[in-house]
Amino acid sequence: AAFIYNAYDALEADLATGEGQYLDSLTALAGVKQKEKTTFVEGVRQRFANSVAATDYTEQTRFTKAENLYNILHREMENRG
Repeated sequence: AAFIYNAYDALEADLATGEGQYLDSLTALAGVKQKEKTTFVEGVRQRFANSVAATDYTEQTRFTKAENLYNILHREMENRG
């Protein structure tokens, strides 16, 4: 959770492109296997896009944005079971 909060801006940029150092670190910290990474990142990106599209996104605090991303990751991990 601390990594997401501290690196939120870089993670947001990496999620926009679907690749990057911070996204690689996040998937590694989450224990995502290399063979599952593409599918996992696609799922996270889709959920994250919905979060960013929320009308109040720009008004949210960094903490709230980081918490939402944490919850997105958690849900995506549950889906891959």
